[in-house]
Amino acid sequence: GVPIVSSPNDTQAFEEIMNSVTYNNQTNEVIFHLYRPTAPQALFTALADPLSTGILDAKWLEQVGAGINFTPAGFYQYEQQANVGNYNQVVEWSPMGSGPYMVKSLTPGQSIVLAPNPYYNGVPGVPKPNDTVIIYWVKDPNTAYEMFASGQADILEDIPTQYIPLVEQLESQGQAKIYSFPALTELFYVFNANISQPNLKALGSQYSIPSYYFANPLVRKAFAYAFNYTEYLNDILGNEKYHFNFGNYYCGVIIPGLPYYVPPSELTGCPTFNLTYAKQLMEESGFYNITVNFPIVIFSGDLTDFTGAQMWSQLLNEMDPNIHATPIYMPGSTMMSYWVPGLNGQPIFTGGWIADFPLASDFTNAMYLQGGFFPAGAGWNVSYFENLSKYFASKGNMTLANIFANESKEYNELNTLIEEANNAALSGNNNLAAVYYKEAEQIAVNLYLYVYTYQENMYWIIKPYMIPYKNQISYQENPMIGGGGDSLFYWWFKG
Repeated sequence: GVPIVSSPNDTQAFEEIMNSVTYNNQTNEVIFHLYRPTAPQALFTALADPLSTGILDAKWLEQVGAGINFTPAGFYQYEQQANVGNYNQVVEWSPMGSGPYMVKSLTPGQSIVLAPNPYYNGVPGVPKPNDTVIIYWVKDPNTAYEMFASGQADILEDIPTQYIPLVEQLESQGQAKIYSFPALTELFYVFNANISQPNLKALGSQYSIPSYYFANPLVRKAFAYAFNYTEYLNDILGNEKYHFNFGNYYCGVIIPGLPYYVPPSELTGCPTFNLTYAKQLMEESGFYNITVNFPIVIFSGDLTDFTGAQMWSQLLNEMDPNIHATPIYMPGSTMMSYWVPGLNGQPIFTGGWIADFPLASDFTNAMYLQGGFFPAGAGWNVSYFENLSKYFASKGNMTLANIFANESKEYNELNTLIEEANNAALSGNNNLAAVYYKEAEQIAVNLYLYVYTYQENMYWIIKPYMIPYKNQISYQENPMIGGGGDSLFYWWFKG
C-alpha cells in the first residue's frame, strides 16, 4: 500500500489518522470517521478482510518491536515495516495468531500439521477444536485418490475432473460424499500485448512471434472465436462427459454472485466458436500472413487447460496455417515470476481470479484496470497502444495505426468507467454504479482481453463420517471461502 504518513515530519497526515477513529471506554463504542460517504457493505468488507485488517494483539506487537509510537516519526517508522525487506521477523514467521489452530510442524512440499491454538478462547459460532489436522501434499492426483479410497485421508481436495466417476463409485458404496457448490472463481486464458523477446527465447529458442502480435484487438478477437467453448465445457472440463457440473460459461469478469453482474445476454460480442468468422477477423487484422511459433503456458498439473490449449492450437492452425501454438507446463511460482511489465515472455498463459472480497471492484481492478494484476503482467497500457499507432503510422500503415489508436482510446475509456463505477459503488449509488460497470464490461468484452473459459463450481469430497459443525455444510460452501478450495477445519468433526 501507499504510506499515509509520507515523512517523519508529516504532522498533517498523522493528525488525520489520529482523528479518524475515536473510542469511548465507558460505553465500549468505536466510531470510524470516514473522509467520504461509504456504503456499509464496502466498509464492512474492508474491516473483515484478513488480507488487510488481520488483527493482532497490540501488547504482543510492542513486545516484539512491531508496536506503534504515536508520533509522526513513530508512525512513519511503523509504516516502513510493510516494505519488503523491512518486515518484522517475529511477526512474519511466528505470529501470535488468535485463530482456532496453529502450525505445529511443516515439511515443505510434503505436509503441514495443525494443532489447537491454546490462545484461542472461542467466539460464538466458532467452536474450540480439540483435534489435530494433517494436510498432505502428494506428487500426483492418483496418489491423493488412493489415500482417500483406502481411508488414509478424510478429505480429498483439488482432484482433476476425470476422477469424479471413481469418487461417485465410492459414494455408491457408502465410502464417500460429494458436495458441489458455486464459487466466486473464474478461469481464463490471458493475451500478452507486449511479449518480451529475450524471455520468449528463454522458453525455447524455436519460438518466434512479434512483441505486439496480441496487442492487435482483431487478432485477439479471431483467437477468441477460434476456441470451441462447448467442447471445452462438455468434453474437456467434463460437464457432459461425467454428468457433473464442474463450471459454467461466463462473459465479462463480473460473474454471477457479485453485485452488478451483467448476463451475457445483455452484452454484445460474447464470443462463440466460429472458425469461418475467426479467419475473416484474422485477415482483417493485417497479421494473417505473419508466421508465428509460440507456447501457451499452463500451470503444471492443470490437465484441463492443457488439453483445452491442445484443442485450441489445432483450431488456430486450421484458421490460419501460419499459426503454430504449443501448450507447455510451467510451475506456478515460475510462471508468475514472468508477469512483470515489459518482461513477460509468455504470449498466452492461463490465469484465474478468486474473490478477495465479494465486490465487483475486486475483479474489474485486477483484470481490467491499467496497473492491475493481470493487465500489468500482460502489457496493457494506454500509452503503449498509442505508441504502436504512431509506429505503424510512421511506416505508412494507416489501417494498423487507426486500429491501435482506437484501442488506446477504448482502453482509456474502460479505465475511466471502472474508476467511476468504483466510486459510485463506494458511495452507495448503486444505480449509477450498475450503469458504469455494464458500460465497462461491454468495452472489455469488445476488446477481447481474455478468452473466458468457466466460472468454477467447487466440490467437497469427504468421508461419510466427516460431519460439519451443527450439520451446517453450507458454511463450508461459502463462496468466499470455498472459492479458494479452503476448508474450515474447525468446522469438520469425525463422527
